[in-house]
Amino acid sequence: MKRLRYNRNFRNIINLFKHRLDLKRQLNRIIYVLAILILLLLLKRLN
Repeated sequence: MKRLRYNRNFRNIINLFKHRLDLKRQLNRIIYVLAILILLLLLKRLN
């Protein structure tokens, strides 16, 4: 019984960690896109 509960908790922690990694990846992608858009705007202003 204890073992099952432990495994379930462990799995939940792993799922939370994976979810966090996915969120980080999405945030990095959003920041990357924003940086590209800002660079494009700056280039347009310079020309």
